[in-house]
Amino acid sequence: MNKAILFFGLLVSAQFAQASSLSLRDVVKQAMQGSDYRAIESSRLSLDAPYLNSKAPLDIRVNLAATHSNNKSEAQSVFSPEEVVATGVSTGISTYFRTGTSLSLDLSHNWLDNKYSPAAARIGLQSITPQEATGRFSISQSLWKDGFGYGTRKALGAGALLAEAANLSYKSSKEDWYMQVISAYYSLWLAKTQYATAVENFTRRERLLKITKIKLVRGTVEEPDMLQLESAKIQSEIDLDEAKQRLQDTWRDITVTFKFDEAWQQKDPTLISIDLEPTVDHAAAICGSDNSVFIPPSRTLKIEEATIRADAASLSLQRSQNAMKPDLRLGFTYETNANDLDNKAVWNDVLSATHPAWTASLNVSIPLSRYAEKAQTSLAATELERAEALSEKTKRTLDVEWKNACQDLFRLKTATSKLTISLKGQLTRVSLDENRFKIGRLPVIPVIQTGDDATRTHFALQTTNVKYHLSAWRVLKLAGKLETSLDVLKETK
Repeated sequence: MNKAILFFGLLVSAQFAQASSLSLRDVVKQAMQGSDYRAIESSRLSLDAPYLNSKAPLDIRVNLAATHSNNKSEAQSVFSPEEVVATGVSTGISTYFRTGTSLSLDLSHNWLDNKYSPAAARIGLQSITPQEATGRFSISQSLWKDGFGYGTRKALGAGALLAEAANLSYKSSKEDWYMQVISAYYSLWLAKTQYATAVENFTRRERLLKITKIKLVRGTVEEPDMLQLESAKIQSEIDLDEAKQRLQDTWRDITVTFKFDEAWQQKDPTLISIDLEPTVDHAAAICGSDNSVFIPPSRTLKIEEATIRADAASLSLQRSQNAMKPDLRLGFTYETNANDLDNKAVWNDVLSATHPAWTASLNVSIPLSRYAEKAQTSLAATELERAEALSEKTKRTLDVEWKNACQDLFRLKTATSKLTISLKGQLTRVSLDENRFKIGRLPVIPVIQTGDDATRTHFALQTTNVKYHLSAWRVLKLAGKLETSLDVLKETK
């Protein structure tokens, strides 16, 4: 006897140690460790890519070069060196401004070793090692194609808008992922509550069977009644096993998919407390009332993204149309150089512009067929049409989705209330019919039917309750308040 009590105590203690609670916040937090969420988060690394790509023409470029050559080409006359050894270094910096202005600065220094033939030496020509330094400053201004930076500024604007649209797309993907996690959490809650209902149904059948056995001994029921209840109990046991299997399958799916640690995966889901989150009242307040649904929000993630992409496409088309114009450029180059045997003297002459030279130019380049420009313009026009159509569709779709979601929320709220009242009545009926059965005023089959009705009503209430809460989350998502609501849940835990 003492051993039995000790064993029962250890069993209860083990079950109590496994018992724990799980909230939506816990599931979301753990799911963020999974690969699906990391894949979404990885898109943050490239959010600025469209804007950075549009700034590429404005990049400051620094050039460095070093050369060494040995020229032993046949001399054209006795006065020409038979061998020229040249070593040079150069550096330069260039950039392009959003005003359509190109700017460059180049500096170079060359060391020459001119070697003459013996015949040239006899007439007085000797090998010399002069140095040459050159400084060049160039500026040019676009006057037609990308005139005064028109196309460049359009490209920068489109790039900035596309980067913003990418950020909105990232947030929208996160919200879609949140909805998947929320749906999985409520699937677990439904499986747990249906398991609990199956346990109640089995317990009720077991209790009725015990009463029937007593009544069979007393002779107040017949053998077919006993067999009917035994069959009903077997069916309830099968239903209980199926409900437990669904709960365990759902639990494994969530714990493995969302990478719960081994300790959580080994827990018995039948002992874990799972609660619904209080979101329905907040969602109902956003919708308004059943008779007067508020107008949908004018700014949602998908609407903003579609609108911004349409604006970006419009800027891209303007840039492409501008790129079809002739390239007319006004340029100016200022250059100075010096030759000397002394390194310091060379650079003094260059910096003081002792030997200046300048050139002013007006250049025009006209592609006659403009194949590339026409192709780019047609693609940009197509993208604009597509983006504008998508923007209009998104706005219209929101109106329909908003009204449907809010009306669905109110309908499910009413259905939940009615099923709650119905369940209360069914449970009262179960209690009354069992008492009537005990005193012989009711046969077996109606009592079984009463229990089945209560179980079906309970299942319907649980399923409707899940739909009710999921509809609330859909309303919050459409209103752009899903992530904010999750943050509030985190703060209240």
